[in-house]
Amino acid sequence: MLIWNIQNSFAKHIVGGAFSLQHISGNNYKLTLKVLRDCNGGGAEFDDPATVGVFDKVTHQLVETYKMRLVSEEVLNFAGSNCNNGIPNTCTSIGIYEQNITLAPGKFSSNVGYYFSYQRCCRNNIIVNIQYPGAAGIAIYMEIPAPRNLVNSTPYFNANPNTFLCVGSLTKYNLDFKDADGDQLKYSFVNPLNGTLDQNRTAIPNRSDADPVPSPYPDISWQGAHNTNQQIMGTPSLSINATTGEISVNPLQAGVYVAAIKVEEFRQGIKLGEVRLELQFNVMDCPQPVPLIVLKNTDGALIGNTITVNTPQTVCFDIEGTDITDSLFMVVKNISPDTNISAKPILTSVMTGFKKITNRVCWEASCDLPEGTTQTLLVELTDNGCPLSTRSVMIINLKTAPMPTINATDLLCMTLIDDKATQFYWGDSTGNQPFFQKYNIYRAVNDGPYSLLDSVMDKNLRNYSDPNTPQYATNNYKYFMRTVNQCSKEGPPSDTLGTFEQLKFIPDQQKLITATVYEKNKVLISWPKTYEKDFARYLIYKTEASQQDYQLIKTYTTITDTVFIDSDLDVQQYSYCYHVIMKDTCDNYGPNGLEACTILLKGSSKPYTHQINWTSYDYWESGTSNYEIMRQGNESPFVKSILATPDDTSFSDADLDVKSGIFAYSVIANQQGSPTYYTGSPRIVEGYAQSQSNTIELMQKPMVYIPNAFTPNGDGVNETWNIRDLYVKDYHLIVYNKWGQLIFKTDNKNDKWTGTSEDLEYQPTDVYIYKLVYTGYDESKTVLQGNVTILR
Repeated sequence: MLIWNIQNSFAKHIVGGAFSLQHISGNNYKLTLKVLRDCNGGGAEFDDPATVGVFDKVTHQLVETYKMRLVSEEVLNFAGSNCNNGIPNTCTSIGIYEQNITLAPGKFSSNVGYYFSYQRCCRNNIIVNIQYPGAAGIAIYMEIPAPRNLVNSTPYFNANPNTFLCVGSLTKYNLDFKDADGDQLKYSFVNPLNGTLDQNRTAIPNRSDADPVPSPYPDISWQGAHNTNQQIMGTPSLSINATTGEISVNPLQAGVYVAAIKVEEFRQGIKLGEVRLELQFNVMDCPQPVPLIVLKNTDGALIGNTITVNTPQTVCFDIEGTDITDSLFMVVKNISPDTNISAKPILTSVMTGFKKITNRVCWEASCDLPEGTTQTLLVELTDNGCPLSTRSVMIINLKTAPMPTINATDLLCMTLIDDKATQFYWGDSTGNQPFFQKYNIYRAVNDGPYSLLDSVMDKNLRNYSDPNTPQYATNNYKYFMRTVNQCSKEGPPSDTLGTFEQLKFIPDQQKLITATVYEKNKVLISWPKTYEKDFARYLIYKTEASQQDYQLIKTYTTITDTVFIDSDLDVQQYSYCYHVIMKDTCDNYGPNGLEACTILLKGSSKPYTHQINWTSYDYWESGTSNYEIMRQGNESPFVKSILATPDDTSFSDADLDVKSGIFAYSVIANQQGSPTYYTGSPRIVEGYAQSQSNTIELMQKPMVYIPNAFTPNGDGVNETWNIRDLYVKDYHLIVYNKWGQLIFKTDNKNDKWTGTSEDLEYQPTDVYIYKLVYTGYDESKTVLQGNVTILR
């Protein structure tokens, strides 16, 4: 329920009106006068008749007076259809006067034209935008061309004025002026006419001696800051579209306001006449909600009203209108200056619904839009509120960002073919760019200008063949490329590549960091990562040291793959040699890489000594610092390191541990010079490279020395009997007396017999029999028997 608290300040006053003149036939016309007045309380009634004067536009002489009869009267309804009680204390009625008249050429002979006027007083005394409103009259005015020269019908409003407004509610409506001749109409707000009447002379008496008064008619006097362009202040203030006649206003303050609209008609650019519509607006504080407009993305999140789209992407969003009580009507218009673009926003221009409506808009930024183009959408949301429909407006700016240009590719290298053709290669500059259209290839010869040679449409293609490059050794054919996006815009240029440059270019020679024996039957080689930008692959070649017939054994296509392990090799019999060649993307091969061969270690055994020999490792450009000989016996708890000079390739080892029988040897070559620090490469120690040989095992034959007597008499000399062993692996000793009784046994090479029996009884001086069984690390087995004498 709406509760109104508006004081009844209205009485019957004249509030507006307008003329129209419509041609019937010949010199016959229908003259219509519509007069608006307040219809509450006492006061001014409609004149009947209404005295209308017709004046010459030049001389202002009265030509004719018409006493027009009131033919109808009705009350205008401003409230919405759901407002059962209308608008309290607000009432406007319209009185319609009609009369058929004849504009005879003899009487209406002017070549300039005429004007019609009707004057009446008074206006409403509570009008807030003019001075002395209660004493102000009104002049309803119309101009026509000379009827003797031109048959014409004037504009007329087809929709009754909507003069009730609500504070803070945007109102737009159109009086729907028509022109039967199809003349061009131009609309503007002008100062209302005060006329010549006031509160002392409110009407022209119905007497023959009281003729209508000619113009000029004085304008009203504006109150305060009000003026022609601010007749009702608001956001926006009262305004009218000069072309369409649509009236817009969002009033800031309640009150009663007057205004006047001038409608001019033109034919072939020449003004024929004008009609003025005088109006009074009643602005009130209306207790009703304003419909709400918000923008949301397709996920339902709120977004701002400026949306940027990258060409050629498409963005979709929802325009959501809500009102807590009423049905809704949404209109969306593209009000951009240029709406003839090929890709317009896709939307529903008119929507209706109850309480909530959602309009999805999709916009594709196309290449035909200039960079920085903004498409502007006007959203108008109107409810079916009471007492009036309220309206909200939103401006949506769709900004177009240009399609990104695509970075230049890198020209990598070139293949030269038979002194008459070239083929060059490039890297991938497009990445995940979805906007690729083509590559443009430009060529110049010697110092000539570059010109477009060709275009490549395949994004995945990485090379181009130019068959027309004769004598490229003496003519420098130079190339560069630009990547073109789908809006046909070129990106920055690539680097240049020419045949002279290519003739000087070959991939660098590859160097091995090391070639080393790895585990038991493998060889590991490593090399530095190349910095060639046009790397294609590493080619690894191998041969036996005595053969020199290198064979390709492995290809790597990843630039960081710089370690290769060669398996199932007989590293005990052969030294293996390797080198690496780099091939670029243009099928250019570098020179053979620097060779490196594994160290082959051999050895031989003599009693109490080992002789080892190895192949030299002299493949580092900085040289070999020394050789480190690694030896470990099977019973030795440590690895013994022996240094040899870089010129040594053999070593005689007589410092053998007799408790061991198997001796493992390997040789490590250490690099000379400054540390290399190859990151992540194997066989790097404190920045220096190493190469290790194969590991060999040398064995000593087992030997024993057996004493034939001992004297366990307590004098501390020769008290025990034990067998001294060298290089013995397993050992078993038993001792019997002459009657065959077991006296002593052991499997421990370090045990000593003290001359006692198994139960620790001292044995007398006598001859005893022993049996010794021992094996060597060479898998030999020896059995010895003999006598040992105890002397006490």
